[in-house]
Parts: sequence; structure tokens; C-alpha cells
Amino acid sequence: MRHRGGRGRQRRIGGLGPPVAGRNRTGRQDPGLARSRESVDNAGVDWRILATDISTKVLAKAEAGIFADAKLTGLARGELNRFFERGPEKNEHTVRPAMRTKIAFRRLNLITPPYPMRGPFDIIFCRNVMIYFDQAVRQKVILGMERLLRPGGYLLIGHAEALSGVRTELRMIRPSIFLQSEAAAEVAQ
Repeated sequence: MRHRGGRGRQRRIGGLGPPVAGRNRTGRQDPGLARSRESVDNAGVDWRILATDISTKVLAKAEAGIFADAKLTGLARGELNRFFERGPEKNEHTVRPAMRTKIAFRRLNLITPPYPMRGPFDIIFCRNVMIYFDQAVRQKVILGMERLLRPGGYLLIGHAEALSGVRTELRMIRPSIFLQSEAAAEVAQ
């Protein structure tokens, strides 16, 4: 993905649906997103992540930012030390405060658009959520996300999900990656 906007522009990333990646709902995705976006700091870009879920219990766990060491084994030692510090218990690590300030956690029910947050977002991650929705709900969710995406912004969905049968102006650029066009963004507003 090419970096657009340059210095001084704020980048906004939305994680709509579980603030996680993979099989468990523990808040693991958003620090991962923050780590991947951290390199943009060197370009002088201000960035923020909005992580959402319908469950307040899941949000509280994600916001605590505490991970068992076993969950972090895939990180290089330098990454571990840069983004995490020793946790409150033995064999745990906590996301460093500098990273935590970049992530806001909010409750959101995806099936009731319009969504209360303001766009536009540069990227929206909505992965492995829509597989649980019927066609009518998926249509509402996609339209709600289209309204939040900046022209040239990206929607990333899970690999097991598809937008077939959903009316959208988003253009698929790769499986599970969609682009908001300039014209589509104007219509959605």
C-alpha cells in the first residue's frame, strides 16, 4: 500500500468488529496494527486506531493490553522490547504506554448503522465478522463502512468473506482488499 498524504496529515485506522486477529478475542490485532503503523511515525504522520467490538468484556481485556508471553513468541526480541514491557504477572507483557495512546477502544454494534464515529478513515479492518451476518445485514454494514472511508481508503475483510451479492461502489483490488473510489466517496456522503 502506497503512503499518501505526507507530513502533517493524520491517518485514521478503524477496526470495526472484534479488536483482535485470529481465533481468540484478546485484543491482539490492534497492538499489531499499531506496531505496523509505527514505522509511519518516521515520516511525520500522526496516526490513530479506533478498535471496536460489541462486547464490553472483550473491549476491557483488549484495552488492558496484557498478553501471556506464549502469545508473543512470534515477535523478534527487539520488537518485544520496543512495544511491550514486563507485565504485572510472571510470564506476561503489557503494551507500552506510548503505543496505548494511539488506540481508542469503543463499543459498536455493526448491525445498526449509521455508526456514531466520524470519518473519514484511511483503512477499515472488518475481518471475520460478516460471515455471521445474513445478506441484508452485510449490505447495511458495507454501506455504513463506505460512508466512513476516505476517497482512496481501503476496506480489508476476512479471507473467508466476500461481498458477492452486496451492492457497493468499493472496487476489489485483491481478494479481501477493497478500495474506495473518489466518485463512490462523494455518493456515500
